[in-house]
Amino acid sequence: FRPEHGFYSVLIGLDLPLERTAERNAYRGRLIDFESAVRDVQELEDRIKLDVRNGLRDLLEARETLRIQSESVRVAVRRVKSTNLYLARGKAQIRDLLEANEDLLDAQNALAGALVDYRVAELGLQRDVGLLQVNEQGLWQEYDPDVPGTPVENNDEP
Repeated sequence: FRPEHGFYSVLIGLDLPLERTAERNAYRGRLIDFESAVRDVQELEDRIKLDVRNGLRDLLEARETLRIQSESVRVAVRRVKSTNLYLARGKAQIRDLLEANEDLLDAQNALAGALVDYRVAELGLQRDVGLLQVNEQGLWQEYDPDVPGTPVENNDEP
């Protein structure tokens, strides 16, 4: 290499980060999008937890209502029996027996309604936690806790 015998040139390219506003703005935009997606996932998780808690609370409330209505039917049956005995002894009127029977019918209807509400709450909770499945025929399959991972077909129930 002899510098006096030739013509040499050197080309140096520098890409100095002097003006990177567009890249910076794009990075900040993606960072904001990412943080927004994280917040959306957290919000979804919170909504799912709230739905499961509400479903469990509804199920417990329906169970208590079912217990109360069952006791109400037992009381109404005892009232009908005692009114029949009073009627046989002449200490009650037919109107009293009719009222006792009407109260028994009302209690039985309330019990049926409470049973439906309990079943709906139970199925809703199973749906919310992912245990309720529907087969190809459109019939629901209920989770059987005795056999983990195996749903039980309930074709006889609506």
